[in-house]
Amino acid sequence: LDAGQPLKISNVTVVIMGGAAKSTGDTDASRVLGIATPFEGDCILQLYPARIAEQGKDGLGALQLTAAHELFHCVQYATWPDLMAEFDNHNWWVEGTAETVAQAVFPNIEEAFRWGFNFSNRFRDTPLTKLTYENVVFFSWVWADDPKLLFRIISAMPVGGNEAAQQQA
Repeated sequence: LDAGQPLKISNVTVVIMGGAAKSTGDTDASRVLGIATPFEGDCILQLYPARIAEQGKDGLGALQLTAAHELFHCVQYATWPDLMAEFDNHNWWVEGTAETVAQAVFPNIEEAFRWGFNFSNRFRDTPLTKLTYENVVFFSWVWADDPKLLFRIISAMPVGGNEAAQQQA
């Protein structure tokens, strides 16, 4: 984000949900730990601490990581609304960068190792544009070189761009 460019998120509301709560996009109750929803310039975060506990994860650490991850989705909606409207075409960087920023704010070594292991098993045979959360490895590498480069990569993504156009960008 450029200096002086205001982030257009007025309020952030955090809602603690029960384990069985459902929402649009919440297709796998056992995996979804949080959902970010933009609404008229506000950001609504739904967090599922009961699901975190069910998975045997570090409660507070996983909750903090999830909140940071979901909050960055609101930053994405506010900054790149046209790209976020095409989530299915861009989920490789949407989830990868959200996980990268969350790890920068609330490092969680268990999650970092898990995504690193998944990335190492898949990246040789699968393009980055076909991976999702595992791209935390790629984007963390980019972030370590220059955080602004991460944002330039996202900003270069073509609206309506197919996989080839995204890879070229």
